[in-house]
Amino acid sequence: MEKDGCYTKIVFFVALLGVFIVIAEAKGGGGVKDGDGISVVPAPDEKTFNLVDYDATGDGETDDVEAFMGAFRAACDHPGKARFLIPRGQFFVSQAVFAGPCKGPGPIVVQITGNVKAVPDISMYPEPEWLTFERINGLVIFCGGTIDGQGPHMWKYADSPKDSPNTDGIHISSSDQVRVSRSRIETGDDCIGILQGSTLLSINKVTCGPGHGISVGSLGKNEDEEDAKGVQVKNCTLRGTTNGIRIKTFPFKPNVIPIKAFGFLFKDIVMKSVQNPIIIDQEYCGGGHSCVNGSIVLKGVTNASIRRITSLNPMGFHFFITTSKFIRLQRLHITTPKDSPNTDGIQISSSDQVRVSRSRIETGDDCIGILQGSTRLSINKVTCGPGHGISVGSLGKNEDEEDAKGVQVKNCTLRGTTNGIRIKTFPFKPNVIPIKAFGFLFKDIVMKSVQNPIIIDQEYCGGGHSCVNGEDRQLHLKLLTSSVALRYHVKMFISTTSI
Repeated sequence: MEKDGCYTKIVFFVALLGVFIVIAEAKGGGGVKDGDGISVVPAPDEKTFNLVDYDATGDGETDDVEAFMGAFRAACDHPGKARFLIPRGQFFVSQAVFAGPCKGPGPIVVQITGNVKAVPDISMYPEPEWLTFERINGLVIFCGGTIDGQGPHMWKYADSPKDSPNTDGIHISSSDQVRVSRSRIETGDDCIGILQGSTLLSINKVTCGPGHGISVGSLGKNEDEEDAKGVQVKNCTLRGTTNGIRIKTFPFKPNVIPIKAFGFLFKDIVMKSVQNPIIIDQEYCGGGHSCVNGSIVLKGVTNASIRRITSLNPMGFHFFITTSKFIRLQRLHITTPKDSPNTDGIQISSSDQVRVSRSRIETGDDCIGILQGSTRLSINKVTCGPGHGISVGSLGKNEDEEDAKGVQVKNCTLRGTTNGIRIKTFPFKPNVIPIKAFGFLFKDIVMKSVQNPIIIDQEYCGGGHSCVNGEDRQLHLKLLTSSVALRYHVKMFISTTSI
């Protein structure tokens, strides 16, 4: 039998359990199975598409994205049963989209026994995702391999509050014909920040440093912003800055008329000891970082299973599941340093019947984040910590959001987290039909050394803080237990809500 990382582990498991499992193997046929009836050894009628057969180098340095795309495409287009095998080795890959629909009977199997690492170059990620699976009906990802997002190489682009106390030199917004010249700016943030509505600006003979350079944006965060146009930056010197020239815009929002940014001229700019001379970021999400949604993204996927996978240090989230249904995530080990920025374990949005079970999540943000449009979710036997706990929301920020309902969180343990269970919604907006959030059940939750066991915040405004005003909403909690005295550790930001 073929020996790979996944099969070796299961043979050890068989040795522990003895005759019962051996009999199960003999009766099942096709080798040892790892849940869902998928064997770690391909069946006779199943064709394997090995990554190395598509010219993958596996040297831990070369971007093997073409080999990844080629092997998956061949497997997806195969009319019979197909398996995409990533064998032992260190495989670097930049951004890739594995798109269906596939031609075989399904499910298509992605067997990962090696280590898959992200190419540590932010310029290789024009879109917010790393590895995306979309429009696939029937998908299994398994077999004990490791997904390493190489996050530390990307986290350096995030501004740390302790290093950058928001001390911008000059901020210009909604203004016309502003001129800045013959000045020296030394600061902890942007030397000059150019925001929405800025027109016919002139910046000439300015020396900047230390600081974050000269920045345009962020643009496009809010719907009512004005165009930015006619900006000229000439004869400037930047010394010892984090960035040189930076343009940052929020991602495109459907059904919203985008603002325009045009007529920009940067000329005769001298940079000395500048870490990132030019950054153009059209996927900015605030907080100094791009909207890198996840290492593994499921988008428009039906009937998928991901299990026995280790995820390390993503650029953004570890797993992001959106517009998908019938998804199972089992026996995952998700790990990131507790001080890593925006590294949620699992984010679920606009998806139905997602199940997360028997997994361990250690991260720098939410262990599991449940967003708008999430329905009939099940989270069971998950251990969380360190991290920010299990979070619902934020909900109600945008007008076109969908209801969140039928969420069950049971038999989970949270250790050393900032929060335990957190529900956060934006305040009521007049003339907007509010979304509904109902049918939530939190049961048999054990919390140890959790700073804020329960937070219900119906006045959330983003950035980790509440707003001032709000309207009534209703929420019901049932059978939530904790190892600490809850009457001293419940934080609620509610006007006249009935609980």
